[in-house]
Formats: sequence, structure tokens, C-alpha cells
Amino acid sequence: MTDDALAAALAENGRLRRRAAELEALFSTARELVRLRDVDEVLSRLVERAHALMGTDVTYLSEAQGADGELRVRYTAGTVTPEFRRLRVPAGVGLASLVVRTREPVRVPRYEAMSEAPHDAHIDAVVRAEGLVSFLGVPLAVGDEVLGALFACNRSPHEFAPEQVLLLSAFADHAAAVLHSARLLAAASAATIRAEEAYRELERHLSASALAVVAERRAGWLLDAIDGRAPADADDGVAAPAGFTGCAVLAVAARGLVDAVRVVERAVGDAGFVAAWNGRIAIAWTAPEVVAETERVRRIAADALRDPGLTAVALRRELARAGLREGLERAVRDLELLPALGVTGATVSSDAFAPYQVLAPADPAALDGFIAELLGPVLAWDERRGARLVDTLGAYFDAGESRGATAATLRIHPNTVQQRLDRIQALLDGALADPERRFRVQAAVRLELLRRAVRAAASG
Repeated sequence: MTDDALAAALAENGRLRRRAAELEALFSTARELVRLRDVDEVLSRLVERAHALMGTDVTYLSEAQGADGELRVRYTAGTVTPEFRRLRVPAGVGLASLVVRTREPVRVPRYEAMSEAPHDAHIDAVVRAEGLVSFLGVPLAVGDEVLGALFACNRSPHEFAPEQVLLLSAFADHAAAVLHSARLLAAASAATIRAEEAYRELERHLSASALAVVAERRAGWLLDAIDGRAPADADDGVAAPAGFTGCAVLAVAARGLVDAVRVVERAVGDAGFVAAWNGRIAIAWTAPEVVAETERVRRIAADALRDPGLTAVALRRELARAGLREGLERAVRDLELLPALGVTGATVSSDAFAPYQVLAPADPAALDGFIAELLGPVLAWDERRGARLVDTLGAYFDAGESRGATAATLRIHPNTVQQRLDRIQALLDGALADPERRFRVQAAVRLELLRRAVRAAASG
């Protein structure tokens, strides 16, 4: 490994560790918050913890008020002016309105030069008095409803990184769950059962956060193992095995990769390790039934992503950590072969492909042309007459070109085998008599029978 590659690997490993530490801190904070019963105290503590983890000068939460869309600053950390703590933002102006309207994070490195949202003279004056320059705002959303916005700000120009957006968004998800719970309670304050349901919703959200922490750690561990780095099991709390029962790769559209990884992580659970790898989803299995489990996960992902053509390849083989990358790369090569065989929407075992990787081209048209060139008249004869010349030829080659063994395999008379071979010879202009052409015909027959078997398995 070159110095540059080593430096890049170390940097990526450091990034994953920092991300895991942030998520662990976020989950620890949320566990503390769920024990509190006073909504105001919960939100105030959440803003304070977000402020501490983000490391910005000011953090504040604006809540949507009434039907007119006005937003009011409700909780702050790090502010110095009372005017800012009492700030109200009319609908349609300011950054908070933009975040609520678009439901997307907004990053502003210099507020004075901001052009994404209309300025308001009063708001600008309050911002200047507080000394704020750069803003990061994320929406507080539950379902189709946006309840407000959470902001992290600095008193100097700053370009917020994607990791900071993700971290603040995670806090915003917790705040939105708390606000949503509070509104449910306000709508039926006397109904104890509804109060219980509201806090169970928050607990479910915290449980999802816990799973996200574990999945992030396991993904980082798997990428380390694939790249040949020594995963730090004890530091990350990952109960990692010394080896695996096999591996799998799923082909997912790039635009849906992030969502697909989350779906696959949940479906795999503790039975393996999952990570996005080279534009695909890699699974390192510890479960015994590798092919069946991969198909189960593929079906779940296909349903969740509404992608019936989602395809996977599974390799059932004992793999040490050092052999994991080689196994995944073999599965990728098999996956790239599937389009040439016309196979989609299925999980295919890698074992079926071992003899054919060097024979089949990646281009479906090239494969069709190769088979048609060698076997065209035989295929046409079978189709017209409902015959089994191709099956006979495959059994003949499998039997070492023994007519008697072929007859026994097909349970037909040896004379019938001879008649079919004579027909094949006539249709192929004596190709079986020439060693070179016989080799090519045999390759075409095996590819055709493989294609039929894979398609039959996929449709079954």
C-alpha cells in the first residue's frame, strides 16, 4: 500500500470512529432525555446537549406557532441578547421559514450575503446584535408536518460539513419526536393512555437510534476487514467473528443506495455485517444458510425499494477475514455476468458460475450471438418440434461423449441417442467431428443450459 493510500485509509477509519462516537453520544443523550417527563425541560436539555456536541457558538430551536406559519425562538444555548431569545420570525421570511418550507437543511457561511431567503430588517438587526455570521438549520419534521427548525450558528464565517448536518439532523429528529409528543398530550391532557403512547413513540425513536449506532460500527468494522486493516473490536464494541460462512453482494441503483443499506441492515440484523462498498451492498454472513438468507434479504429490499429487478449473488464458503475481499470480488464478477444471462430479480449462488466466468462476455447481445452462431439450427429445431437436442448434447458431453451413459442419464434407448446425435451433426454441418468446433459447441451448450437453469431458478 502506498503512503497516500495508507493516509487515505487512516483518515477514513478516523472518520468512521468519530461518527460512531458522535452517534453514541447522541444515543446516550436521548436515553437521558426520555426519562424526563417535563416537555420544556426535555427540549431545553436537548438544545444544550446539541450545543455541546456541535461545538458552535449558539444553538437554538424555533417552533412553528399557529396556522399563520410564524416561528418563535423557544430554546437557546450560547445567546447573549434577550432580543434574540424572544425573536419571532414571520412566515415567508428568514432562514427558519426557508427550512420549514423546503424541509431541507440550509447552510449559510455569511448571513449578510445570504440570498436564499428574504431578509427582514428587524431579524437582521437582532442577528447583528447577537453577532451571528454563519448558520446551519435543519427541519423538525414528523411525517408530513414540519414543527419548526433547529439551528447551530457561529459568530464567524464557517462552512458547515456534511457530518455536522447529519449530527444536527439527528438531534432535530429527537426534538421533533418530543414536540409531537407534547402536542398529542396537549390535545388530550387528561388521557393517561395517550400520554403513554406519546412517550412510547419517543422510546421507539431512541431504539432506532441505538440500532443506527450499532449498524454504523459494524459497517466501519466490515470496511476495515475488506480493506485488510485490523478492526479494533474492543474499542468499537463489535462482537466480530474470526471468520464468516459466506458473503453476498446486491446490485442497487446509486440513487437508492443509502436507503437500501438501511433496509438491508435491519433485515440482516445480527446474522452478518453490512456496508456500502464500491457502489453495491456487501454482506459478510455468519448465518449458515447463506443463499437462502441472501434471497430473503433481497426480497425485503426489493419490496421496500419498489425495485422488483434487484439482483444478488451469494457465495457460500468459509471465509477468514483475510479472504473476505476475494470472496466479495468473486461475487461482484458473478453479479456482472447476470445481465448477459438475462437474469434479474433473483439471488444466484456463485458456485454455479465458477466454470463460466472466462467464457461469457458481459454484453448480453454478444452472449446471445455466440450461442446462436454455434447452436442456432439446433435451437430452432427444438423450438419447432418440441425436441430435446440441446439437452441431449449437454448430457452427451457430461457423460464423456459416451452414448450408453447418455442413454442411461436420459432414460432413453442408445439408438435414440445415436439418432439425435446424427441429427445434430447434420444441423451443425459436422461440427462435432472437428475438435476445435466441438470445443466451441460444448462451451455454447453449457452456457445455454446455465442460462436456462438460472432463469428457471429465478422464475421459481
